[in-house]
Amino acid sequence: MIGYTASGACLMQLWENWTFMESFYFCFVTVTTIGFGDIVPQNADFLPATLMYILIGLIITTMCIDLVGSEYIRDIHFYGRSLGRGFMTIGGKVIHLGEVSSFYSSF
Repeated sequence: MIGYTASGACLMQLWENWTFMESFYFCFVTVTTIGFGDIVPQNADFLPATLMYILIGLIITTMCIDLVGSEYIRDIHFYGRSLGRGFMTIGGKVIHLGEVSSFYSSF
């Protein structure tokens, strides 16, 4: 995603005569859908290419967010499974963690 933003910044630098930092800022803010609107492309000749860049960037951003979310959910799932198989000792008595979680979920 950073590479896509940097490559878009190079293109915007050529198309709009912005500095690299302005171009990178515009590309990052646009592709991540923050969209402050403080920097706006003015060159109508490159409008179709700019729109295509934004569309592809939104697709890439969505895929990255989905990938991170899927990994996070998978990790939480396996963490919960490992808690369910665990045991702990309270007051000299061995208790299954599944019993503890079901006890607290009844409240």
